[in-house]
Amino acid sequence: MSQFDPKNISTKKLSLEIDKIKKNKLLKNKVVSLDDYRSVYHKKTPKHILVVDDDQTTLNVLKRLFEKEGYEVTLAHDATELVQSLEFQSVELILLDVNLPWVDGFELCKLLKNHED
Repeated sequence: MSQFDPKNISTKKLSLEIDKIKKNKLLKNKVVSLDDYRSVYHKKTPKHILVVDDDQTTLNVLKRLFEKEGYEVTLAHDATELVQSLEFQSVELILLDVNLPWVDGFELCKLLKNHED
């Protein structure tokens, strides 16, 4: 079993450690049910979407729709909140409103595209 400091662990790391323990215990069994095998080896992690819009109603509707389909959703009201969100988590998709205040969606998209991270 691998050693890790539980005080300094991210949620993703914790999830990976739990999966590793499950797999090791599963491998020790001589006979394993197909459901147990599938739950350990075919675990789907939800894709993460970041929605950026200055309209709270639009944010709420999109959040409910995507969560209903099994996605993890983070909301941001402007470019500043988008940057703060990206500092702490990775996302597979960013939905941008083109009419954002201060930095519009087109400018923000261009900045994101040219950013190295």
